[in-house]
Amino acid sequence: MGTGIGVNKRFRVFLETYVMVNSLKTYSNIDTVKHLYDLFNQRKWKEIAELHDDKVYLLDSKIGDQFVERKQADLASRYAAVERKYPGIKDQILFIQESGNLVYVQYLSKGLTRDGGNWEQLAWNIFTIDDGKISRVATYFSQPE
Repeated sequence: MGTGIGVNKRFRVFLETYVMVNSLKTYSNIDTVKHLYDLFNQRKWKEIAELHDDKVYLLDSKIGDQFVERKQADLASRYAAVERKYPGIKDQILFIQESGNLVYVQYLSKGLTRDGGNWEQLAWNIFTIDDGKISRVATYFSQPE
């Protein structure tokens, strides 16, 4: 009992449907943030910058207590500067949770000081993600000595 279409045509319809569905696949906000941390640990600064909006708002204790606007084009050099200041820095996600367009991350940073000593610290990031791009990041930590 056939359907009236041949095996090749059914396969082609299946393949076209499969390709279409996979092209529509979206990633969760958590996937985006996990990808950012993976890229950070691989030192892929340009790719990290591309995960952000053209304008991103950063809150960081080194900057002050207000969000500061940065351009996506400047982010790669900012990340590279962190690695120069803390050679070998690696981040490990300890906790991650999503609520709407916010992603909360507790992570452990480890690295070396310029004189070769080891340091580690716990920190939190709260990411705001709009339309798949990071638009705001609030960072909370005690700066290593």
